Amino acid sequence: MVRSLIAIFAGYLLMALGIVALFAIVSSDLLAAPEFLAVASLCNLALATAAGYVTALLAGNAPVSHGLGLIGLASGMWVMSAIAASGQEPLLFQLVNLGMMVLGVMVGAYWRAHQQQVEVEDSSLHS
Repeated sequence: MVRSLIAIFAGYLLMALGIVALFAIVSSDLLAAPEFLAVASLCNLALATAAGYVTALLAGNAPVSHGLGLIGLASGMWVMSAIAASGQEPLLFQLVNLGMMVLGVMVGAYWRAHQQQVEVEDSSLHS
């Protein structure tokens, strides 16, 4: 249980710190530019994929279930962020980022699940 919570929190921390770093290095003049919003969405997808993978890796077992736990936490935080940023960011951008997060986390979690399956198959072949 504790390991699961740590894995989910670590995945969320990876996503959150990555997004904060992205926004910190960009000039405030560019934050509303469509080009930046597109790049930010792609960065969100990459960070979410890495976070889903890290969460599944740290959890050790049930990688997809832990990915869903990360999605639950991140979605809750997304709702609070969307309310706080109401009017500051286009709603479409916020919804795209939510979709990118869900997609990325599941890709990362499934990627780790696939690796675990291959490891099990390889170990059974060598036995």
